[in-house]
Amino acid sequence: MWSPGQACIAQFSLDAKWYRGEVLEIRDSGECLVKFVDYGSEELCNPQNLRRGLFLTDIPVQCFTVQMDIQPVMMKWEESVLDFIHKTVVEQVLKVTIIPGRKTFPMLVRLVTKAGLNIGELFVRNGYAREVNSTTLDGYI
Repeated sequence: MWSPGQACIAQFSLDAKWYRGEVLEIRDSGECLVKFVDYGSEELCNPQNLRRGLFLTDIPVQCFTVQMDIQPVMMKWEESVLDFIHKTVVEQVLKVTIIPGRKTFPMLVRLVTKAGLNIGELFVRNGYAREVNSTTLDGYI
């Protein structure tokens, strides 16, 4: 039986490999919502795909939550926009600059490519997002 807050090793559905995780919640179906702590992604996992035998416990978590200084044009991000964001930033070398002002997580950041392209400005120019100031960003992670 699993409970929220428990550390685990969880099998990720897309590649069937095992990664460090944390159980966030247990659903009525018995599935566990797991956060893959070194990547930041979350996934519903069947309990049979979770293990208690931890490894790499001497290595700190390799991910923490950040937030860009943009928000969706509508009330929430559309799936097509999320797909575009994923294709634009995943597996890319980006310079991450923390924007001063926020004292708690998620930290506000600016993402810039090796060529100097500001990702947030790109999304705004293409109509995928709108710029906002840091005081109005809460809730748009």
